[in-house]
Amino acid sequence: MPQTLPTTGFTQDTFDAFLAARNEPGWLTDLRLAAWKQFQRLPMPSRQDEEWMRTDIRLLRLDRFGLPSAGPTSDLPPGALSAGVELGGQITSLNSHTVHCRFADKWAEQGVLFGSLDELVASHGDLIKPHLLCRAVDPHYDKFAALHAACWTGGMLLYVPRNVVMDDPAYVLSVLEEGQVDLSHTLVVLEEGAQATLLCEQ
Repeated sequence: MPQTLPTTGFTQDTFDAFLAARNEPGWLTDLRLAAWKQFQRLPMPSRQDEEWMRTDIRLLRLDRFGLPSAGPTSDLPPGALSAGVELGGQITSLNSHTVHCRFADKWAEQGVLFGSLDELVASHGDLIKPHLLCRAVDPHYDKFAALHAACWTGGMLLYVPRNVVMDDPAYVLSVLEEGQVDLSHTLVVLEEGAQATLLCEQ
């Protein structure tokens, strides 16, 4: 069960408590620490930056938010995308924490991995390491990318080996409560000749 962090805000104390509460391989801890240094160093984006010219974030106060906290599981809504669909696997998360995960044996037997990235990074780190936070997310790109790289929580991995065609879709439902944050990370790895369908709903 994820531990509740002691205070709010993205501070050194909350980040240290976050790292201490996790059981992760050393390479991932090092990646998080390097990204955290970038987060502390980089300024907030401004409207002078091309990507932010049309987005006004002057009223965004990061100190009013914090790392995802674990609490009582709410009654989660049913997903619309999964209704009547034969699923190969399903993950449901609340406030970045996985609360439900199931995966069909027939795909696991073919070497497909589908589940909580938090859990799979511990058991399949050698497979995940070459793909995590190295292409779609550059931890050095801006302050928000660095924050995500340092503090991602939960999320999912879908890995399909070479030439495996997963014809039952995998489904992810992410639920966010008022005042909470979602720092989950989605990682999809399809080897050569592999195929899969992933349905994501928030």
